[in-house]
Amino acid sequence: MWVDCEKILLNELGNHNEDIRNKIQCYLEKYDVQGNHVWLDDKTSEIFSIDTSYANDKSSAFLTKPNDFLENEKYGPKSLYFKPYVGDYPTHVDNEIAITNSEILNKYKDSKILIIGAGPSAYENQDLWRSQLGEYDFVWSCNHYFKADFLKDIKFDLVTIGNEVDYLNRQLTDRIRRDGTIVGIETNISRQGSKFENFLSFLGKNKFFFVTRYFGKIGSIPRMIVLAQKLNVKHISFVGVDGVAPPDEINKVKATVFENKKASGPTSYNLCRKQYVLFWDYVLNYLDSESKMTFFNYGKSYKHNITKDIPERERK
Repeated sequence: MWVDCEKILLNELGNHNEDIRNKIQCYLEKYDVQGNHVWLDDKTSEIFSIDTSYANDKSSAFLTKPNDFLENEKYGPKSLYFKPYVGDYPTHVDNEIAITNSEILNKYKDSKILIIGAGPSAYENQDLWRSQLGEYDFVWSCNHYFKADFLKDIKFDLVTIGNEVDYLNRQLTDRIRRDGTIVGIETNISRQGSKFENFLSFLGKNKFFFVTRYFGKIGSIPRMIVLAQKLNVKHISFVGVDGVAPPDEINKVKATVFENKKASGPTSYNLCRKQYVLFWDYVLNYLDSESKMTFFNYGKSYKHNITKDIPERERK
């Protein structure tokens, strides 16, 4: 059971009542599920799974089905060819990701990485993760990390930058220059304008473009975890990957500890729960089914951390 969501194995449907069996059967027929399980949300009675895509389910966490990604001109590797600012062919391509300039990322193979997100646990639990900083080869983050005073002493080796960021913010460019940061640009996010073009020029060769088939509604850090898995990182620890608070608490909790602004992602607690289940099901049971990568969540003691009960087999 993950955050009130129950994994139901399709070869064990007989263990469930008729209403659930009928609901699952309708779901299987509608979405052509190919996997061996689905999920039942015990709070909302909804059925969901990692086997849908944006094409038939707008609440999906995936842009395409696995077999469609390579040929999809809107979301897949081919979409990179139609972005005039990319200028490079992908050098790493598979059914889940496409990456340009991937040779600059080879250093992450077999490394230990700490990823710091903007959720409250990044600030509240910093004594914990700071005490272990020496254990990590690299630290990653995203978006407005450079605005967080409590992170000013941290050297970030890789960041991804979204389209809400002022690309030519002096704090950002100075920080990238200071740390020698590699910058990842997701091309399934809208990019335009002279500031963006000038930012790419500023980065020079210290950048890469990428697309992931997974594109959930819970922020950029999950996509960075997918990227790390594809780069054969050995271990990922993370913090500040919390999700939203329940409805009666959401207005009492700071949306981001990187800056003073409202959350730009989903505010529905139920949607967020399901999206985290989909993400970890995908990472642990699909991408990492052989359990080669280990994970640790420094945010698990934060009371609203949705991931604290996931993965179902905890690994450190």
